[in-house]
Amino acid sequence: MSDALKRTDWADVDVLPPARAGDISLGLAVARDDEAFEDAVARSVGELVVRRPDVVLVNTVEGLATAEASRRLGVPFCWAIHESYTPAVLWASVFEFGAPSALAIDAFERCLAAADAVLSVSQETQDLFALHVHSSRSRVIPFRASMRAEWRKPSHRDRRWWQIPEDAFLVVSVSTLEERKNPGLLVAAAARARRLVPNLHLLLAGPGTSTYGAWLASLAEDEKFSDAFTHVRSEVDVSELLPLADLYISASDIESRPVVLLEAMEAGVPIVATRACGVAELVDDGINGLLCPLGDRGALADAIVTLAGAPHRRAELARRASMMVDSLPANWADAVVVAMASVVLA
Repeated sequence: MSDALKRTDWADVDVLPPARAGDISLGLAVARDDEAFEDAVARSVGELVVRRPDVVLVNTVEGLATAEASRRLGVPFCWAIHESYTPAVLWASVFEFGAPSALAIDAFERCLAAADAVLSVSQETQDLFALHVHSSRSRVIPFRASMRAEWRKPSHRDRRWWQIPEDAFLVVSVSTLEERKNPGLLVAAAARARRLVPNLHLLLAGPGTSTYGAWLASLAEDEKFSDAFTHVRSEVDVSELLPLADLYISASDIESRPVVLLEAMEAGVPIVATRACGVAELVDDGINGLLCPLGDRGALADAIVTLAGAPHRRAELARRASMMVDSLPANWADAVVVAMASVVLA
Protein backbone atom coordinates (compact mmCIF):
# COMPACT_ATOMS: atom_id res chain seq x y z
CA MET A 1 0.00 0.00 0.00
CA SER A 2 1.37 3.45 -0.88
CA ASP A 3 2.19 6.10 1.71
CA ALA A 4 -0.55 8.23 0.21
CA LEU A 5 -3.16 5.54 0.79
CA LYS A 6 -1.95 4.95 4.33
CA ARG A 7 -2.83 8.58 5.03
CA THR A 8 -6.32 8.14 3.59
CA ASP A 9 -8.86 9.66 5.92
CA TRP A 10 -12.03 7.66 6.36
CA ALA A 11 -13.99 10.82 7.11
CA ASP A 12 -17.68 10.20 7.67
CA VAL A 13 -17.66 6.44 7.70
CA ASP A 14 -18.77 3.76 10.09
CA VAL A 15 -19.19 0.66 7.97
CA LEU A 16 -21.15 -1.43 10.47
CA PRO A 17 -23.98 -0.60 10.12
CA PRO A 18 -23.57 1.36 6.90
CA ALA A 19 -26.14 4.06 7.49
CA ARG A 20 -24.86 5.14 10.90
CA ALA A 21 -23.38 8.65 10.86
CA GLY A 22 -19.63 8.75 11.30
CA ASP A 23 -17.43 11.42 12.85
CA ILE A 24 -18.18 14.40 10.64
CA SER A 25 -21.46 13.35 9.03
CA LEU A 26 -24.06 15.91 10.08
CA GLY A 27 -27.14 14.30 8.55
CA LEU A 28 -29.65 15.76 6.15
CA ALA A 29 -31.42 17.77 8.85
CA VAL A 30 -28.78 20.46 8.26
CA ALA A 31 -30.39 21.03 4.86
CA ARG A 32 -33.45 22.62 6.49
CA ASP A 33 -32.34 26.09 5.35
CA ASP A 34 -29.45 27.78 3.55
CA GLU A 35 -27.82 29.11 6.73
CA ALA A 36 -27.83 25.74 8.50
CA PHE A 37 -26.46 24.00 5.43
CA GLU A 38 -23.64 26.53 4.96
CA ASP A 39 -22.74 26.18 8.64
CA ALA A 40 -22.56 22.40 8.26
CA VAL A 41 -20.36 22.67 5.18
CA ALA A 42 -18.09 25.14 7.00
CA ARG A 43 -17.66 22.70 9.87
CA SER A 44 -16.80 19.91 7.44
CA VAL A 45 -14.34 22.19 5.63
CA GLY A 46 -12.66 22.89 8.96
CA GLU A 47 -12.33 19.19 9.72
CA LEU A 48 -10.87 18.42 6.30
CA VAL A 49 -8.39 21.30 6.48
CA VAL A 50 -7.11 19.92 9.78
CA ARG A 51 -7.00 16.30 8.64
CA ARG A 52 -5.61 16.94 5.16
CA PRO A 53 -6.86 13.67 3.64
CA ASP A 54 -5.75 12.41 0.24
CA VAL A 55 -9.25 11.09 -0.41
CA VAL A 56 -12.54 11.18 1.51
CA LEU A 57 -15.17 8.47 1.75
CA VAL A 58 -18.64 9.96 2.13
CA ASN A 59 -20.88 7.19 3.45
CA THR A 60 -24.60 7.47 2.55
CA VAL A 61 -26.38 10.59 1.35
CA GLU A 62 -26.38 11.89 4.92
CA GLY A 63 -22.79 12.94 4.29
CA LEU A 64 -23.88 15.64 1.82
CA ALA A 65 -22.20 18.45 3.79
CA THR A 66 -18.91 16.52 3.74
CA ALA A 67 -19.26 15.87 0.01
CA GLU A 68 -19.81 19.58 -0.65
CA ALA A 69 -16.87 20.50 1.58
CA SER A 70 -14.64 18.07 -0.33
CA ARG A 71 -15.84 19.48 -3.65
CA ARG A 72 -15.14 23.06 -2.61
CA LEU A 73 -11.66 22.19 -1.36
CA GLY A 74 -10.85 20.11 -4.43
CA VAL A 75 -10.23 17.02 -2.29
CA PRO A 76 -10.97 13.75 -4.16
CA PHE A 77 -13.95 11.92 -2.70
CA CYS A 78 -15.84 8.67 -3.17
CA TRP A 79 -19.53 8.65 -2.31
CA ALA A 80 -21.07 5.37 -1.12
CA ILE A 81 -24.82 5.41 -1.81
CA HIS A 82 -26.93 2.97 0.19
CA GLU A 83 -30.30 4.59 -0.47
CA SER A 84 -32.72 3.43 -3.15
CA TYR A 85 -34.65 6.56 -3.91
CA THR A 86 -33.85 9.39 -6.27
CA PRO A 87 -32.85 12.85 -5.00
CA ALA A 88 -36.40 14.16 -5.50
CA VAL A 89 -37.94 11.34 -3.45
CA LEU A 90 -35.19 11.72 -0.86
CA TRP A 91 -35.99 15.36 -0.20
CA ALA A 92 -39.71 14.63 -0.07
CA SER A 93 -39.18 11.88 2.53
CA VAL A 94 -36.84 13.94 4.74
CA PHE A 95 -38.84 17.16 4.57
CA GLU A 96 -42.36 15.80 4.37
CA PHE A 97 -44.00 19.05 5.44
CA GLY A 98 -41.53 21.60 4.11
CA ALA A 99 -38.88 22.41 1.56
CA PRO A 100 -35.14 21.83 1.99
CA SER A 101 -32.45 24.42 1.43
CA ALA A 102 -32.08 25.42 -2.20
CA LEU A 103 -28.31 25.40 -1.66
CA ALA A 104 -28.47 21.81 -0.43
CA ILE A 105 -30.52 20.72 -3.44
CA ASP A 106 -28.00 22.30 -5.81
CA ALA A 107 -25.09 20.86 -3.82
CA PHE A 108 -26.50 17.35 -4.06
CA GLU A 109 -26.58 17.54 -7.86
CA ARG A 110 -23.12 19.16 -8.06
CA CYS A 111 -21.55 16.60 -5.73
CA LEU A 112 -23.01 13.63 -7.58
CA ALA A 113 -21.53 15.08 -10.77
CA ALA A 114 -18.18 15.91 -9.13
CA ALA A 115 -17.56 12.74 -7.10
CA ASP A 116 -14.48 10.84 -8.26
CA ALA A 117 -16.43 7.61 -7.74
CA VAL A 118 -20.02 6.85 -6.75
CA LEU A 119 -20.26 3.43 -5.12
CA SER A 120 -23.74 1.87 -5.08
CA VAL A 121 -24.54 -1.05 -2.79
CA SER A 122 -26.98 -2.57 -5.30
CA GLN A 123 -27.63 -2.53 -9.02
CA GLU A 124 -31.02 -0.97 -8.35
CA THR A 125 -29.39 1.95 -6.57
CA GLN A 126 -26.94 2.49 -9.42
CA ASP A 127 -29.80 2.48 -11.92
CA LEU A 128 -31.76 5.05 -9.92
CA PHE A 129 -28.81 7.46 -9.91
CA ALA A 130 -27.80 6.83 -13.53
CA LEU A 131 -29.14 10.22 -14.67
CA HIS A 132 -26.99 12.00 -12.09
CA VAL A 133 -23.68 10.11 -12.34
CA HIS A 134 -21.59 9.37 -15.42
CA SER A 135 -21.19 5.62 -15.95
CA SER A 136 -17.38 5.93 -15.95
CA ARG A 137 -17.47 7.00 -12.30
CA SER A 138 -20.25 4.68 -11.14
CA ARG A 139 -19.70 1.19 -9.82
CA VAL A 140 -21.59 -1.38 -7.78
CA ILE A 141 -19.99 -2.78 -4.63
CA PRO A 142 -22.60 -5.08 -3.04
CA PHE A 143 -22.79 -4.57 0.70
CA ARG A 144 -22.41 -7.45 3.10
CA ALA A 145 -21.81 -7.42 6.84
CA SER A 146 -21.18 -10.91 8.21
CA MET A 147 -22.37 -11.79 11.71
CA ARG A 148 -21.44 -15.48 11.65
CA ALA A 149 -19.56 -15.18 14.93
CA GLU A 150 -22.55 -13.52 16.62
CA TRP A 151 -24.91 -16.38 15.83
CA ARG A 152 -22.69 -18.78 17.79
CA LYS A 153 -22.88 -16.74 21.01
CA PRO A 154 -25.35 -17.97 23.64
CA SER A 155 -28.31 -15.65 24.19
CA HIS A 156 -29.96 -15.00 27.53
CA ARG A 157 -33.11 -13.64 25.90
CA ASP A 158 -35.38 -16.52 24.98
CA ARG A 159 -39.03 -16.30 23.95
CA ARG A 160 -40.14 -16.04 27.56
CA TRP A 161 -37.98 -12.95 27.98
CA TRP A 162 -39.86 -11.34 25.06
CA GLN A 163 -43.17 -12.63 26.53
CA ILE A 164 -43.87 -14.75 23.47
CA PRO A 165 -45.46 -18.21 23.81
CA GLU A 166 -43.01 -21.05 23.33
CA ASP A 167 -45.30 -22.77 20.81
CA ALA A 168 -45.90 -19.63 18.73
CA PHE A 169 -45.11 -19.49 15.02
CA LEU A 170 -42.94 -16.41 15.42
CA VAL A 171 -42.74 -13.93 12.56
CA VAL A 172 -40.07 -11.25 13.06
CA SER A 173 -39.38 -7.95 11.33
CA VAL A 174 -36.76 -5.38 12.30
CA SER A 175 -36.88 -1.85 10.89
CA THR A 176 -37.39 1.78 11.73
CA LEU A 177 -40.99 2.89 11.77
CA GLU A 178 -41.39 4.97 8.64
CA GLU A 179 -43.72 5.03 5.67
CA ARG A 180 -41.39 3.38 3.17
CA LYS A 181 -40.99 0.35 5.48
CA ASN A 182 -44.78 -0.14 5.42
CA PRO A 183 -45.16 -1.68 8.91
CA GLY A 184 -48.93 -1.19 8.69
CA LEU A 185 -49.08 -3.60 5.77
CA LEU A 186 -47.03 -6.08 7.80
CA VAL A 187 -49.44 -5.94 10.76
CA ALA A 188 -52.47 -6.25 8.47
CA ALA A 189 -51.00 -9.20 6.56
CA ALA A 190 -50.01 -11.03 9.75
CA ALA A 191 -53.48 -10.46 11.19
CA ARG A 192 -55.05 -12.01 8.08
CA ALA A 193 -52.62 -14.96 8.15
CA ARG A 194 -53.50 -15.64 11.78
CA ARG A 195 -56.99 -16.70 10.73
CA LEU A 196 -55.37 -19.87 9.33
CA VAL A 197 -52.34 -19.96 11.65
CA PRO A 198 -53.86 -19.51 15.12
CA ASN A 199 -50.51 -19.66 16.95
CA LEU A 200 -48.93 -16.93 14.78
CA HIS A 201 -47.19 -14.13 16.69
CA LEU A 202 -45.63 -11.04 15.11
CA LEU A 203 -42.68 -9.29 16.73
CA LEU A 204 -41.84 -5.94 15.15
CA ALA A 205 -38.74 -4.24 16.49
CA GLY A 206 -37.30 -0.85 15.71
CA PRO A 207 -37.39 2.80 16.74
CA GLY A 208 -39.94 5.31 15.57
CA THR A 209 -42.17 8.12 16.73
CA SER A 210 -44.68 7.52 19.50
CA THR A 211 -47.41 8.65 17.12
CA TYR A 212 -46.53 5.95 14.58
CA GLY A 213 -46.27 3.36 17.33
CA ALA A 214 -49.69 4.32 18.67
CA TRP A 215 -51.16 4.04 15.17
CA LEU A 216 -49.77 0.52 14.78
CA ALA A 217 -51.20 -0.47 18.16
CA SER A 218 -54.57 0.90 17.08
CA LEU A 219 -54.35 -0.98 13.78
CA ALA A 220 -53.56 -4.22 15.60
CA GLU A 221 -56.57 -3.64 17.86
CA ASP A 222 -58.84 -2.97 14.89
CA GLU A 223 -57.61 -6.21 13.31
CA LYS A 224 -58.25 -8.08 16.60
CA PHE A 225 -54.55 -8.92 16.60
CA SER A 226 -53.27 -7.10 19.71
CA ASP A 227 -52.77 -10.31 21.72
CA ALA A 228 -50.46 -11.70 19.00
CA PHE A 229 -48.47 -8.53 18.32
CA THR A 230 -45.34 -7.43 20.15
CA HIS A 231 -43.81 -4.09 19.26
CA VAL A 232 -40.35 -3.31 20.65
CA ARG A 233 -39.89 0.44 20.13
CA SER A 234 -36.11 0.55 20.35
CA GLU A 235 -32.93 -0.70 18.74
CA VAL A 236 -32.47 -4.44 19.27
CA ASP A 237 -29.60 -6.89 19.03
CA VAL A 238 -30.60 -8.94 16.00
CA SER A 239 -28.12 -11.66 16.97
CA GLU A 240 -30.37 -12.38 19.97
CA LEU A 241 -33.69 -11.94 18.20
CA LEU A 242 -33.31 -13.67 14.83
CA PRO A 243 -32.43 -17.15 16.18
CA LEU A 244 -35.87 -17.20 17.86
CA ALA A 245 -37.73 -16.55 14.59
CA ASP A 246 -39.58 -19.09 12.46
CA LEU A 247 -39.91 -16.55 9.65
CA TYR A 248 -38.49 -13.13 8.80
CA ILE A 249 -40.65 -10.75 6.81
CA SER A 250 -40.06 -7.42 5.06
CA ALA A 251 -42.99 -5.40 3.73
CA SER A 252 -40.97 -2.38 2.56
CA ASP A 253 -41.86 -0.35 -0.49
CA ILE A 254 -38.31 1.05 -0.84
CA GLU A 255 -35.07 -0.75 0.04
CA SER A 256 -31.60 -0.89 -1.44
CA ARG A 257 -29.69 -3.77 0.15
CA PRO A 258 -31.25 -4.23 3.59
CA VAL A 259 -28.67 -5.31 6.14
CA VAL A 260 -31.16 -7.04 8.44
CA LEU A 261 -32.46 -9.12 5.55
CA LEU A 262 -28.92 -10.32 4.84
CA GLU A 263 -28.44 -11.04 8.55
CA ALA A 264 -31.64 -13.09 8.67
CA MET A 265 -30.59 -15.10 5.61
CA GLU A 266 -27.16 -15.68 7.13
CA ALA A 267 -28.78 -16.76 10.41
CA GLY A 268 -30.80 -19.42 8.61
CA VAL A 269 -34.21 -17.78 8.97
CA PRO A 270 -36.57 -18.25 5.98
CA ILE A 271 -37.57 -15.02 4.22
CA VAL A 272 -40.78 -13.49 2.89
CA ALA A 273 -40.32 -10.05 1.35
CA THR A 274 -41.87 -7.57 -1.04
CA ARG A 275 -40.13 -6.85 -4.36
CA ALA A 276 -38.66 -3.60 -3.11
CA CYS A 277 -35.84 -2.29 -5.31
CA GLY A 278 -32.66 -4.19 -4.40
CA VAL A 279 -34.41 -6.93 -2.41
CA ALA A 280 -34.98 -8.95 -5.58
CA GLU A 281 -31.19 -8.99 -6.06
CA LEU A 282 -30.95 -11.02 -2.83
CA VAL A 283 -34.12 -13.10 -2.79
CA ASP A 284 -34.68 -15.50 -5.67
CA ASP A 285 -38.41 -16.21 -5.48
CA GLY A 286 -39.13 -19.81 -4.61
CA ILE A 287 -35.43 -20.67 -4.39
CA ASN A 288 -34.08 -18.94 -1.27
CA GLY A 289 -37.21 -17.09 -0.13
CA LEU A 290 -40.62 -15.89 -1.26
CA LEU A 291 -41.28 -12.54 -2.96
CA CYS A 292 -44.60 -10.71 -3.03
CA PRO A 293 -45.83 -7.68 -4.98
CA LEU A 294 -45.47 -4.30 -3.30
CA GLY A 295 -48.36 -3.37 -1.04
CA ASP A 296 -50.17 -6.69 -1.48
CA ARG A 297 -51.60 -7.68 1.89
CA GLY A 298 -53.18 -10.85 0.55
CA ALA A 299 -49.99 -12.10 -1.08
CA LEU A 300 -47.97 -11.51 2.09
CA ALA A 301 -50.58 -13.29 4.19
CA ASP A 302 -50.69 -16.22 1.75
CA ALA A 303 -46.89 -16.53 1.84
CA ILE A 304 -46.90 -16.59 5.65
CA VAL A 305 -49.62 -19.26 5.73
CA THR A 306 -47.86 -21.33 3.06
CA LEU A 307 -44.57 -21.45 4.94
CA ALA A 308 -46.16 -21.86 8.37
CA GLY A 309 -47.52 -25.20 7.19
CA ALA A 310 -44.36 -26.32 5.42
CA PRO A 311 -41.44 -26.71 7.87
CA HIS A 312 -39.33 -28.71 5.41
CA ARG A 313 -39.72 -26.05 2.74
CA ARG A 314 -38.82 -23.35 5.26
CA ALA A 315 -35.66 -25.26 6.11
CA GLU A 316 -34.70 -25.65 2.46
CA LEU A 317 -35.30 -21.97 1.65
CA ALA A 318 -33.24 -20.98 4.68
CA ARG A 319 -30.40 -23.34 3.73
CA ARG A 320 -30.21 -21.91 0.21
CA ALA A 321 -30.39 -18.35 1.51
CA SER A 322 -27.49 -18.98 3.86
CA MET A 323 -25.47 -20.47 1.01
CA MET A 324 -26.22 -17.44 -1.16
CA VAL A 325 -24.95 -15.06 1.52
CA ASP A 326 -21.79 -17.13 1.88
CA SER A 327 -21.15 -16.70 -1.85
CA LEU A 328 -21.15 -12.89 -1.60
CA PRO A 329 -17.92 -10.88 -1.36
CA ALA A 330 -16.84 -11.14 2.24
CA ASN A 331 -15.71 -7.59 2.99
CA TRP A 332 -17.43 -4.52 1.62
CA ALA A 333 -14.94 -2.22 3.32
CA ASP A 334 -11.98 -3.86 1.57
CA ALA A 335 -13.62 -3.35 -1.81
CA VAL A 336 -14.29 0.30 -0.95
CA VAL A 337 -10.62 0.76 0.00
CA VAL A 338 -9.61 -0.58 -3.41
CA ALA A 339 -11.96 1.94 -5.05
CA MET A 340 -10.49 4.75 -2.96
CA ALA A 341 -6.97 3.62 -3.80
CA SER A 342 -7.75 3.84 -7.49
CA VAL A 343 -8.78 7.46 -6.98
CA VAL A 344 -5.65 8.31 -4.98
CA LEU A 345 -3.29 6.61 -7.40
CA ALA A 346 -5.00 7.69 -10.63
